[in-house]
Amino acid sequence: CAFFFIMSSRTNDTLASVQGVQWQRSIEILGFRPVTHEAWADQIPAGAQKGGCFEKVRRTQSEPAPNADKVCGTPYTVDQGNGVAKVVQDCEYQVKDQWCDYTRDEEVVVDTAVASGSDGNPAWPVLNLPVGEREGNRAEQYLVTFSSDDKRFSYEAQDAAEFAQYTIGSRWKLKVNGFSAIVGQPEAAK
Repeated sequence: CAFFFIMSSRTNDTLASVQGVQWQRSIEILGFRPVTHEAWADQIPAGAQKGGCFEKVRRTQSEPAPNADKVCGTPYTVDQGNGVAKVVQDCEYQVKDQWCDYTRDEEVVVDTAVASGSDGNPAWPVLNLPVGEREGNRAEQYLVTFSSDDKRFSYEAQDAAEFAQYTIGSRWKLKVNGFSAIVGQPEAAK
C-alpha cells in the first residue's frame, strides 16, 4: 500500500507533444420492445402478458397456513432445571405462492449510433429514426496521446472544448506520476 501511495502521489513535470487524437460520440436509440420480468402472480402489472408459473416459497411463519410445508429442525434437549430434560423440535411453515414470468412492452435501448475519428473535428452521428423510436442519452469520449522522447502518455479530455486545444504537434507540460499516468489537466508549454 505504501509503495502504491508513494508512486501515485509523486509527480514529475514532463514536456511532451501531441502525437495523436481520437474521439468517439454515441447516441442511444430508444424504442418499445417486449421485455420479460418475474414477479409473484399477484404483483404482475395490469396489461402485462402472463407467462409460465411455478410454486416457490414466498415467506416463512410460525403458524400453519394454506399451501404451506411444515419444516422442522433437528430435535434437541432442553434442561428443565429439575433434573429432567425435555426433547423439543423447532418448526416453521414455508408458505408457497405462484412465481411467474411476464412480458410487457417497455422503452429500451434498441441500438447505439456511433461516430468516431482520429482528427480534431468530432461530430455526432446522423440519425434517421423510424416511427416509434427516439434519441436517448448521448456520450462522448476524447483521447489524446502525448509523446516525450521514447515515452507515450494517454489522456482523456473532459469535453470537446478542451479536446480542441490539443492539435497534433502542439507542446504541453504534463504532471506524470510514478505509474506514467498524467495527473491533472495538461498545461500549454511556453
